[in-house]
Amino acid sequence: MDKLHLHTIKSPFSVTGHPKNLYVVSYSDNINSAAKELVDHECLLYSRHKGVASDLIHLTETNEFGVDLSDVAFILRSLDSTSYTSYLEHLKKHCRNEDDYHQILANLIKHYIEKGYVPDESGHFEDYSPYHDFHCGNKEYFAQKYR
Repeated sequence: MDKLHLHTIKSPFSVTGHPKNLYVVSYSDNINSAAKELVDHECLLYSRHKGVASDLIHLTETNEFGVDLSDVAFILRSLDSTSYTSYLEHLKKHCRNEDDYHQILANLIKHYIEKGYVPDESGHFEDYSPYHDFHCGNKEYFAQKYR
């Protein structure tokens, strides 16, 4: 598998009082190429949360998911949310350490893949309820269930 790279790019759509950076995960080690991928909607993942971008790199280096990495990235970003709130940061508070957190997250993603909660060809989910359940649910429960 090709190595993934994390880039920090100033957001062209930043809002006062909120993070101004976007964290972009790309196969390219060149920041200009990663910025072009971001603009062209071709990057593997972008987020306002550095942790979710770092998590993707870590998870793909230590796990096999059996699906295209773009699906794993989409699931991870959907679990985290597209807003300024990081639901994964809330989950992390109920984990013993980084290794525990990454194992729980890998198990959760694998479960979602097994259940078919993956994006269709147009990049949408047929059923958003598992993601809604995660966003609204008790993160301690999810940590225990997927540990």
